[in-house]
Amino acid sequence: MGKAVFSMRRAVIDDFGWWHTYRNSASAVAASGGGKPLTSDQALDKFTMLREPDLNVFWMIEPSAGWVTLECEDYRGEISIFVTEWARGQGVGSMAVKQMCRYADKEIGMEAVIARVREENIASSALFTKCGFELDSTSEDMWNFKWEPGE
Repeated sequence: MGKAVFSMRRAVIDDFGWWHTYRNSASAVAASGGGKPLTSDQALDKFTMLREPDLNVFWMIEPSAGWVTLECEDYRGEISIFVTEWARGQGVGSMAVKQMCRYADKEIGMEAVIARVREENIASSALFTKCGFELDSTSEDMWNFKWEPGE
């Protein structure tokens, strides 16, 4: 069996049901801070905000492998990523983070991209380090990684 081929595209409203289901999965809730799953209304508000093209970038990783977002403010962005369990370990996370950082640099002109990672999320810490992010600071149980163009 051959290796899966992954691609990315902008999220569309038809992705909401799939995204909401995975966003509320135990692994996604734990990775996002261990809070509660989102209600349908909360999820729709978040999904709509992430799709706001003048403020954010929201890409789906195909085929049904996850998503990566970049929330933008004042030439800085906060990246987040979720990769479904079946797609992990195949390089999809690295591909998505690197592509989003290139986009942030070349298309938006970002000065920096940060990633906030729960300290127990070793896989995400390793992913961002592999993609050129450096540990910038720590706060409570979060590690804050930073990437700047040209690094």
